[in-house]
Amino acid sequence: MKLMPGTNVELGGVNYQIPPLNFNNLEKFADDIDAIKNMTEANVFSREVISAIRRLVHAAVAQNYPDVTVEQIGAALTPVNAPPLIPLIMGVPAGKKASPEKATGDLSTG
Repeated sequence: MKLMPGTNVELGGVNYQIPPLNFNNLEKFADDIDAIKNMTEANVFSREVISAIRRLVHAAVAQNYPDVTVEQIGAALTPVNAPPLIPLIMGVPAGKKASPEKATGDLSTG
């Protein structure tokens, strides 16, 4: 199976090549994305945020490893390794901040 391009990450002793979420997953998990966008110091360990991160990371990993379960990803995630995964699965290059107004790309067909 050819893997989608992504970043190599070790989670729970297993190496994964994790691509950014595709548009289908961005739409499917829009509520979870909103939950992490609204994350604060006060709610970072809330059930809502933890569940959202777990589901989003699983969705990204499952794009290349469809047999991996949410439970396996949840068992591998920690407060230390999860935060750097958020920008990665959202397609933000390491060391960069998301800036939709600076996004460029020629989508024309001609």
